[in-house]
Amino acid sequence: MDTALTALIAEDDRALADILRLALTRGGYAVTVAHDGRKALQLATTTKFDVVVSDYQMPGLNGEQVLQGIRTAGESREARLFLCSAKSFELDTDQISQTLGLSAVFYKPFSLGELVATIKSMQNPAVV
Repeated sequence: MDTALTALIAEDDRALADILRLALTRGGYAVTVAHDGRKALQLATTTKFDVVVSDYQMPGLNGEQVLQGIRTAGESREARLFLCSAKSFELDTDQISQTLGLSAVFYKPFSLGELVATIKSMQNPAVV
């Protein structure tokens, strides 16, 4: 039939990355995981992902740097971008969202069901 939508998870906490991977896989996505910012950016510039979910605080590059790099160049420029962060009071997420065209920001701890439902509701199935 049709190809599964693809998602990249950029998350250095391996337990949370596994939970996100499982939730998105159950949501119908083919999921790739990167445990640091540099690897996430490398993957997103060489592979087309429909969705990128990035933690803010990671080794190598932070989430803002990763998502900025994705928007600038590479195969995933048009992906829906989602940022997850525990720094709700330290980041200007409105400015980051506007600059990078984020689809949503989730503050830890967040509901996996809400995250997957939000991603699926924003995904255009006609995009391949």
